[in-house]
Amino acid sequence: MKQIYCTLVLMLSAVCLFAQEGPEMGVEVGFQSLDVNGNEDVYRSQINGDDGILFRSFYYNLVDADDKYSGYDRIRIDAGGFAASPQGHFRLQMGMGGIYDLKLKYLRMEHYNALPSIANPFLTEGITPGQHTLDRVRETFDFDLKLLPGKAWQPIIRFHSASYDGPGTSTYHIGQDEFAIVSERDDQETEFAVGVVFDLGKFSGEFMQGWRNLDTEEDVSLATGAESGNNIREVLGREIELDQLERSYESNADMPTTTFHVKGELHERIHVLGSYIRTDLETDWDESELAMGSLASFQIQRYYNGLNQTISSDTDGEQWRSHVQANVILPADFQWRVIWSHFNRELDGHALISTLYTDAVTFGNGDPEDFLNQLDARTYMERTEDRLETDITSRDLHGFRFWAGFRTDSIEAQVDPDLAEIVVPGGQGGQFERDIDTVRAGVMYKIRKHEIKFEWESRDADSLIVRTDYQEWDKRTLRFKTKPIKWLQLSGRAQWIDQENDHPDIAYTADSTNYGVDALIKVKKAFEARLSYGVYDFESDVRIIEPQDFSWTQSIHREDGDELGIDLSYNIKAVTIRAAYSNYETEGVLDFSLERLRGEFRYAFNNQLSISAEYGTVDYEEDVLSSYDSDSFAVLLHWSR
Repeated sequence: MKQIYCTLVLMLSAVCLFAQEGPEMGVEVGFQSLDVNGNEDVYRSQINGDDGILFRSFYYNLVDADDKYSGYDRIRIDAGGFAASPQGHFRLQMGMGGIYDLKLKYLRMEHYNALPSIANPFLTEGITPGQHTLDRVRETFDFDLKLLPGKAWQPIIRFHSASYDGPGTSTYHIGQDEFAIVSERDDQETEFAVGVVFDLGKFSGEFMQGWRNLDTEEDVSLATGAESGNNIREVLGREIELDQLERSYESNADMPTTTFHVKGELHERIHVLGSYIRTDLETDWDESELAMGSLASFQIQRYYNGLNQTISSDTDGEQWRSHVQANVILPADFQWRVIWSHFNRELDGHALISTLYTDAVTFGNGDPEDFLNQLDARTYMERTEDRLETDITSRDLHGFRFWAGFRTDSIEAQVDPDLAEIVVPGGQGGQFERDIDTVRAGVMYKIRKHEIKFEWESRDADSLIVRTDYQEWDKRTLRFKTKPIKWLQLSGRAQWIDQENDHPDIAYTADSTNYGVDALIKVKKAFEARLSYGVYDFESDVRIIEPQDFSWTQSIHREDGDELGIDLSYNIKAVTIRAAYSNYETEGVLDFSLERLRGEFRYAFNNQLSISAEYGTVDYEEDVLSSYDSDSFAVLLHWSR
């Protein structure tokens, strides 16, 4: 399909090349060859390049057309990607002064993921990839039409369409074992909106009413050769096998959305902004499942040979967000900002689940019989968030500038699960409250070609809602930029982030540091070099419960990495030479290194036409099963006017 898109864009390029001489336009097109040694799945998961036509870019720009009957006085087209690239885009902007502005955008993105170490119980046997993989494509199309641009009232029509489809693999737990499955998914999203932009002098804004719909379908079946499952152990002396699995579900969601934005000037020193967004949600979900085999269930304390399940559920909800901001210029040109925002979300769900177990016998080997289990559950959830924020920023005080601010967040949540859904002991609902206070400050000093800036932010929370919540959070950032001599510019950064949760059942700590320095060297117009080096360190510890025996243990995560980058370019007359090298290495939970080398030689025949040759290598090292190296070579033709 992407070759078809590329062909269409190339045909459009050829048409434009022979069009009138007035427009600005250019095209970069060529051919790429690729050779991958090692694990091609990992290469595709990270880069996903390919052999074939390399359509780097195309643009066409025409302003103030002389033809009054063409229907437009300006038009711009941008395109690129497709073919040998996993992404592609096409953008069109055109309009006529005072009549209309039109924007069209099309994007295509390939999503591929098949890593050896993800969900792979057979990694030690050399079987790759893992059992969780994706090979899907997302396409989006956007249409935006504004009428009467520049007028006080400007009607707007918008349309958005997106699709996400393709195969995938995963695992499914049934009958006290886990089985590999294959799936085919199809998501279709559409949104239509109408509204108006208004500009009334000191006040302007936008009002939009949209209707969004999301349809999802997925079919799941047992993967070939997966009948025995991932576990070889027996359950109470009985082998667990799955001979057949057919599962499908469909969902439909309707989300009408209202948005309103306004900004204005109350006084030459007071400016205000406001916004309101509201979305209503209605979702229907239907699912059916058929399974046959030799299975077991501790929940019903039976063996069974078949399962037939149907699920019908619906969800109703609403969420809205409001935001008000005032910017005030104080005496001495100090700037004061005040922000208030409120967020509210409610969800009310109902599910009816009917499960028929066929040929079910008790663990004591009673007579086989069918066993029906039904669940009728209703769950409610509400969450509100209020934020009040203020900060002040100084003007330039002889090279110094400072700022300080305070923010308070108040979170309230209510969760009411149905008793029929609770399968483990302990409270899983109720009312929760959490307040977070944030203080931040910063200072900057700039003199001539030298600049240094320091920022600090600290957060303090009074309670927890989930285990990943922090109680204390602190960030410090230091940056500098200097140009000691004419041909050298230096910049650097250092950042420290610390998190802590000292609850005795959690004992969570996380610390990360990041240091980096960049250099830009320019020798006249012929030579330019960009150098960078960075160091990254992350450590986290948290208490967890082992699911096998419910004992407490400590989960430790460590990462230490460094990155080096070199980018050189040399230009003399008609010849341009570029070379780039980068290397990233990390040690810890996942040890790997990623090394890239790229070179380009370009020769310009004249101001419009040039040709280039590009060579690139990628060397990824993780382990024997995940490593790969790739070599690519491309020849491109560049034309512009």
